[in-house]
Amino acid sequence: NKNLALWVTLRGTRTVVEENGGFLFKGQMELKTLSTMEYALVKELKGFLTRVPNVKYLGESSSEEGSVLSFEIQEPLPLMDILGNIPLVQNVVAQGDNVKLSLN
Repeated sequence: NKNLALWVTLRGTRTVVEENGGFLFKGQMELKTLSTMEYALVKELKGFLTRVPNVKYLGESSSEEGSVLSFEIQEPLPLMDILGNIPLVQNVVAQGDNVKLSLN
């Protein structure tokens, strides 16, 4: 499990609310995993996110490269905080329109 990472792609509206760059996000979010990631981890991430109010699970697609989980964030939410509170997640870093999650 060491040094596992996945990318989150955001398409929607961001509202900056904190000096440190924290923002509220509303729109589509895709979690992209590599095929080498255990499906149990993907399932755990999906389970956590589907329990967050105003986060709707849209579906999943898989290929040889990995899986893509799609979600709709229906109300502006502090997405970085939410992602950072997932028990599996060690670190959350925003990079442009993407967010990198490092897992423990």
